[in-house]
Amino acid sequence: MSSLSQHTPICVPCQLNYRCELNGVLVRLDPDTITAADLYQCPSCGHQIVRGFAQRAMERHGLHQAMFVLAEAVMGLATITDRLGCPITQSQPACIPIEDVGDTIEPPHRY
Repeated sequence: MSSLSQHTPICVPCQLNYRCELNGVLVRLDPDTITAADLYQCPSCGHQIVRGFAQRAMERHGLHQAMFVLAEAVMGLATITDRLGCPITQSQPACIPIEDVGDTIEPPHRY
């Protein structure tokens, strides 16, 4: 069994620390509030949780209204998405991060 941490959540059935899989996922708290958080996953059973919410949420009618509009456009109707707007579900954890695609993306042509 791995060492248990006081600050990292623990999967009760597996008795293992969850591991942070993705930082900066977007979470819709209610229809007018979106915030960033971190996605954690149990390394054994794959159960996922979201924790580590940002201190300031983006609100439809608040100080970060422009950021809310952008985040809402990226998220669509999903409740939890990665930064690219791909919904995060138990069966589909997230889109492929840009850094993992390697040389498949060509740089834009300059005219």
